[in-house]
Amino acid sequence: MKNPVGSARTEPNVNPWLPPPLKRYNFSIHPGVLIASLITPELKAKLLIGAVIGICVCICFFFILVFLAGLAANKAS
Repeated sequence: MKNPVGSARTEPNVNPWLPPPLKRYNFSIHPGVLIASLITPELKAKLLIGAVIGICVCICFFFILVFLAGLAANKAS
């Protein structure tokens, strides 16, 4: 018999051996803490890169609109 009754109480987590948990989730009411604990670091990096690229595209689009508006104003006068 592998674990006779009563003798398996001396060493816990031996048969089967389980590794310690990798990550504990911080369940919170705050949505930022909850989202940060549920997404992986790789996904956080991809989201950050996407946000930076999106902001750069918006800034470029704004400058193009301002430039075109200036050209239209110079052409009209």
